[in-house]
Amino acid sequence: MSWITKAESLLNNIDQKAASVLQNQQKNDGCENSQNLPKVQIPSSNKNILVLNKSTANSTLKRPSSKVSDMDYDSFSEKSVSSRHTVVDNQNDEYIYMKDTTQVETFSAEKELASTKIMLSELRIENNELKMEIESLHEQLKTNNNAQKTNELESAYAIIVNEKRDLTLMNQSLENSNANYIKTISELESNIMKLQQKELEMKQNLEYAKKETNDINIELQNYKVRAQNQLQMKEKLIEQLKSGSSQLEDNCSNDDNSSTLQIEIEQLKNDRNHLESELNLLTKRHEETKSFIEKLEHKHRMAEAAAEDKINSLNETIHQFVLKSTQYEDEIRLLKQENENVREEMFKQKTLMTTKLHEKENELKRLKNAYRESHVNTEIENRVQSLTQSLITKQNNLETMTAERNAMKLQYEKLSNQHEELLLQMRHQRPQVINMNINETDDVKSNFLTINPFDSHMSKKVKRAYSNFDQLGIRISRYLNRYPLARLFSVFYVCFLHLFVLVVLLQSTPSQ
Repeated sequence: MSWITKAESLLNNIDQKAASVLQNQQKNDGCENSQNLPKVQIPSSNKNILVLNKSTANSTLKRPSSKVSDMDYDSFSEKSVSSRHTVVDNQNDEYIYMKDTTQVETFSAEKELASTKIMLSELRIENNELKMEIESLHEQLKTNNNAQKTNELESAYAIIVNEKRDLTLMNQSLENSNANYIKTISELESNIMKLQQKELEMKQNLEYAKKETNDINIELQNYKVRAQNQLQMKEKLIEQLKSGSSQLEDNCSNDDNSSTLQIEIEQLKNDRNHLESELNLLTKRHEETKSFIEKLEHKHRMAEAAAEDKINSLNETIHQFVLKSTQYEDEIRLLKQENENVREEMFKQKTLMTTKLHEKENELKRLKNAYRESHVNTEIENRVQSLTQSLITKQNNLETMTAERNAMKLQYEKLSNQHEELLLQMRHQRPQVINMNINETDDVKSNFLTINPFDSHMSKKVKRAYSNFDQLGIRISRYLNRYPLARLFSVFYVCFLHLFVLVVLLQSTPSQ
């Protein structure tokens, strides 16, 4: 709008200068003619004409209120100046004509009318020129409107560019979220490695149990060897008694009986000490097994607490865990079969020992019958008594062994019951985990769009897309609920983006 004000000021200055020049000329002419001729009132019409020219020029300049280029302004100023020069020249001619008429005393009114008509025709020409200028200004306004439209289009293009930048930033944020998802997947893989470590620990425990069974088998074999050695010693004693002399006196026989009794007492003491040592070992093992079971229970509790925290992240690994659990069940079945085989071997050994005892008893009966038939001396009777005592001790040993065996059976049954209880707890916990997952997801799935078989192909696609977006939103919300740092980062990131966009919008200038 500055060039319009400049044009108005220039036109006003030109009009004022022209008016001042005309007034000075009128004054000079009036002074010269006042001495010779009467006054003529034609210049008043010229003043009015000048006033009309000023008003028309100002009105034509005040009507357009839009921007115009510098070339248009120059053309407009040249046209206005040329029109003003023509007016001034015409007015000068009029004043010359007036001078001539003042010199002539007989100036007719018809000539005055002709001059006024000429002036009116000139004014009409000027009005037509002004109309043409107004039309040119309207055309310039149209061009200015087109320029405004182009500016608006450019601003829209700038907005689209900013939106494109925002979309790129959104893509970057999505890539960051994908990176975060990859991190979560790596964390899940680390959890799977931890589970594998737990599996290795379970395998070590199984190996420990296998070692214990092997130790028990070794002890049984040692016990077999000891029993066989004792039987061989008894058989040697019987043979010595058979081959010994039968002519010793009763006192000697009594001394021998006492010595044999002392030997047997020492053997019983040794057996007792050996049994006490074995009992101590068994008690230690029992305590170790108890502590081991307590550790396992403690680890199991800790694992349950950790599992409750990691239920959402370990749903995908449940199938593998089930397969591994089936493998462990197969191994447990194999162990049970091995234990049953051990039981069968123990039963077979028991039957063998009982058959051997029956054979020994039959031999003793035969010896008794031979003694009765041959009326053997008292030494043989003493030997028989010693044999009976040895048999009694063996029976006592067998009874103690059977008691220990029963105790071992009870311990084994307790351990097997505890193992079955642990398996039942694990089996009860699995459906709980599945039910928890089902209960959690049912509330979420109720909000999703369900796919019906009667839906069209496009509706199915739309529902699947909506459900995928909902799942993604739920995962993002879970991630933000878990990690407060991510929430803070997202808030600061959004604030930074808004500030950046505001700075860009304020600093950017639209291209003309």
